[in-house]
Amino acid sequence: MNININSSANNYFRSTVQIGIHQKVERKSGFDLPGGILLWKAMGKVLLWALPVILSLNLLFSSLIDSKQIKIEEMQGALSAIEANNMTLRAERAQLASPDNVKVAAAEKLSLYEPAPGQVHRM
Repeated sequence: MNININSSANNYFRSTVQIGIHQKVERKSGFDLPGGILLWKAMGKVLLWALPVILSLNLLFSSLIDSKQIKIEEMQGALSAIEANNMTLRAERAQLASPDNVKVAAAEKLSLYEPAPGQVHRM
């Protein structure tokens, strides 16, 4: 190692060995693959195994998502039917709870009538 002194207070170290990675780009013919045949065989094996797995997982997840969406749509339809039924029941309850309808129902079902003016005496 050589020590070069800079204008700062610290020493500057420079390596005399050139460190680097040089790739050989020499091709013997036009059909030679970069990286060598072993690299391309390994990549082919990965693709042969990974591609069907990825495609089958994609099909599985898409079918699961579609079935969940169908269930959600069915539940939304049932919910809208329940809400419509709830609105009709509320309207019917409001109609039946009116004072005139309560008097009529009490008279028919329980034989309860409004007392005449002279029928009830205070004590």
